[in-house]
Amino acid sequence: TRAEVEAILDPLLSALKAHYGRTPLIYATADSYRRYISGAHDENPIWIRSVFLPPSLNDGRTWTIWQYSNRDRLSGYDGNETFIDMNAFNGTRSELAALVSRN
Repeated sequence: TRAEVEAILDPLLSALKAHYGRTPLIYATADSYRRYISGAHDENPIWIRSVFLPPSLNDGRTWTIWQYSNRDRLSGYDGNETFIDMNAFNGTRSELAALVSRN
């Protein structure tokens, strides 16, 4: 239930912020966002996984990172995985730099 997820997620987000000194991103599928995150955790940027359709968060919130593929190939990648995830950032290069360096 949403209450069970919040009972785990709220202390986890607090602990991560206390440990790293940064507000954690929340990674979720569109369905799990709708069920468990929608309307809450406004301070946490959202990393949404939506590999079939462009993401649209049901509470009107804007996503920060969109994972649009989990089975892609990237020229020059020579790691062990056959496929890799592909993501898009919803902002400018300077906004991405600010997200990475934010406190």
